[in-house]
Order: sequence, then C-alpha cells, then structure tokens
Amino acid sequence: MSISPLARACDYVLSDIVGSIQATQYADRWDMFDDSLGRLRVWAGNLGSYRNASSTSSLDYRLRSADDMREAFEDELTNIRDWSTKGSSLD
Repeated sequence: MSISPLARACDYVLSDIVGSIQATQYADRWDMFDDSLGRLRVWAGNLGSYRNASSTSSLDYRLRSADDMREAFEDELTNIRDWSTKGSSLD
C-alpha cells in the first residue's frame, strides 16, 4: 500500500472519532482527539502525504527510491490507522 491511502484512512478514522466522541463518556477528551486530527492534517499536508502517488509533490513520489523511509512512513501510518480504529470501537 502507498502512503496516500494510509494517510487518508488515518484522517477518516480520526475525523469519525472527533465527530462522534461528544456523545460518549469520553467527551472530556474531545480536545485531545481534535488536536491530534489537526496535527495529522498539518503534518500530512506539509509532506504531501494526501497527494496522489503519481504527483511529483507527493511523499510517495519523493520516497520512490528510499524504500526504508517509505516503509517506515507506511508502518507508522498503519499503526495510527489501526489504533484509531480500535479506539473508535470502544464504548
């Protein structure tokens, strides 16, 4: 998988959490999740993580020859997505 869909998946899951957390027992943590989403968006936007892999300004494109770096980004984004998905299913 490339970086772009992983970054979008992280954004989607965190957006879902931020949108629904106020109606749960975790409403007091809304600011933390909203801040995390904002940080992800700034980070991903600045690096070009949301851009299509074929775009020369995308992180995928810029790391096309740096397999270790690309894999590290993919691993971390996968972790964020997976942990956020697990966290969103807590009641």
